[in-house]
Amino acid sequence: MLLEDAPESALSYQETAHRTFRYFPNSRALSYAQRYEILFRKLVQEQLYTSAGVLLSPKTARETGDYSCPGELTSLKTFVTQLAAHIAGEAARQP
Repeated sequence: MLLEDAPESALSYQETAHRTFRYFPNSRALSYAQRYEILFRKLVQEQLYTSAGVLLSPKTARETGDYSCPGELTSLKTFVTQLAAHIAGEAARQP
């Protein structure tokens, strides 16, 4: 998941005027970035996904390549490491 690192991404549910969807009460104080990180972390922990990555990147990254990751389990390094291991495992199974 690539999310723009912008002030709007850091807003909590309570701070947004647009309330299209209802959220769990305990997630109201979380930002969009935090909610995505929690979602993908749970998908990996519950073994519904092998791996997942959540990246925050500002518009200026077009020139700089800057990005950040809100959590270790969903970091780019973890995602790429897991992806490489998966590819290696699949390659080893091929005749």
